[in-house]
Amino acid sequence: MPWPAFVLEDTVGTATLRIETRPESLQVYIDGTLVGYSPIGPFEWPARETHVRVLPRDPRRFGTGRDAADVTLARGTSTALFFDLRPSVVLRSDPQGALVTVTDRALGDSLLGATPVAVPPAVYEGAALRFSATAHADTVVSGAALALAPEAFEVVLRRVDWSAPRTGPTRGTPGYRKTWFHWTLVGVGAALSVSSIGLHDRADDYYAQYLASSDVDEIPYLYDQATKYDRLAGAALVAGQTALLSGIVMLLLGQRP
Repeated sequence: MPWPAFVLEDTVGTATLRIETRPESLQVYIDGTLVGYSPIGPFEWPARETHVRVLPRDPRRFGTGRDAADVTLARGTSTALFFDLRPSVVLRSDPQGALVTVTDRALGDSLLGATPVAVPPAVYEGAALRFSATAHADTVVSGAALALAPEAFEVVLRRVDWSAPRTGPTRGTPGYRKTWFHWTLVGVGAALSVSSIGLHDRADDYYAQYLASSDVDEIPYLYDQATKYDRLAGAALVAGQTALLSGIVMLLLGQRP
């Protein structure tokens, strides 16, 4: 397409101007005059305050991006203008309210907001978008996939099992199931069993003194002592044998109670 013919004002000098748009073939108006269709230039234009506007042939098919600009053209300079009127893509998700982050860009990640959210092409081109929601796995979508979406793009996030971490102390193995406890039972049982022999001998001594005594005041005391130690010996033997047997059984069965 030939460049448009313009009448230049020699009194103010000229500047070089170039205008590009996305998409192409948009109507280009300079100071209210249609000068052609984008891309246009470079061409010379009077060096002055200039108003540039681009319009699609069917405005209903385009977004609400910037379509006009005021630019001061300085004498002898070169100026390039770019307008992006491509429509934004509305991002939706299941569940709604997922956070959308632009990622894989040189400037780092940038949070766009929560779905539903409209994103212009200039944002997602050459990048990727990450969708995040509680109890759902993150989903990453490339900008190339969004470019194929006419007006809206929906992402279904995969739900994952999630539970809050336990804040209290973790419960360990009960003490009665531990090996040291089993050996303690064996030791205590053996000690009580041995001590029952001494107690029984002590009871026999008091009983022998009871039989040999003729002192009416001493006889009741000797009998009580013989009875006491005999009961202690019996209790120690029963408790010792129970603890000893229990400890041995637990050791043989391993960690089972």
